[in-house]
Amino acid sequence: MIKICKECENEFKTYDNKRKYCSISCSAKHLSRIHKGKGNPMYGKHVIVSEKNKQKRSKFMKEYWKNPDNKDEIKNRRKKMSENRNGKTYEEIFGEEKAKLIKEKRSRKFTKNNPMHDPLIVKKISIIRTGSECSEETKQKLSQYFSQPHISMQYSKRMIGRKNPAWAGGCSNEYGPGFGRRLKREIRDRDNHICQFCLVEENGKRLDVHHIDYDKFNNDPTNLIACCHSCHSNTLFDRDMWIEICQDIVLAKYKTQKSWGKRHEKNIC
Repeated sequence: MIKICKECENEFKTYDNKRKYCSISCSAKHLSRIHKGKGNPMYGKHVIVSEKNKQKRSKFMKEYWKNPDNKDEIKNRRKKMSENRNGKTYEEIFGEEKAKLIKEKRSRKFTKNNPMHDPLIVKKISIIRTGSECSEETKQKLSQYFSQPHISMQYSKRMIGRKNPAWAGGCSNEYGPGFGRRLKREIRDRDNHICQFCLVEENGKRLDVHHIDYDKFNNDPTNLIACCHSCHSNTLFDRDMWIEICQDIVLAKYKTQKSWGKRHEKNIC
């Protein structure tokens, strides 16, 4: 007897009148489509597992994991899966529709149960990462990521005010008399328009003028030094070290020690 398969619509020979599919795979595909969602007879029904069945299941799993051969099989399966999926996106592995569902589920999990919301975990990670250096590949990836406009705006909002690690208690931006364009120009000309730390020349953007003793009212030329914006931001940390470095650079230019002025106690920034 010749029949037509309901799934693949190919002809096949059988001696059974009740047979509808040419193979088991075709029958599984057809039934999986029919029984999806509301088509499944168990849709909306909560299956209650008895305690006896739970105990049986736990005993079976304990015996299963005691056997080392089963562990090796699972490890081999995981290795094959990782090798096949390495370097591929969710869309390439599962398709576009299933990839969207997987991403939505992962986002829900991470928004509610994100470990980075716990301050203790953040402190542990920071302690572990102190002193570690990033590779060039990671630096390039980070630069590409933070160069995006919407991400840079989000990052800038997070680093405003007290959220910034360089927050010094709300220092005022007032400077003493005489600290203007003329004095800044003289300091830049003295230093040949070159950053005194990284030795980078001016390229369309003016160099910053840094107060060596961090006293904004001490505008003596021996207390001022020209530097780029990135180096100027680095001087916010380890101030004692930067004071010594800057003093050595300026003293080498003047070749004579001069008074560095008294530090203003209220306006140190």
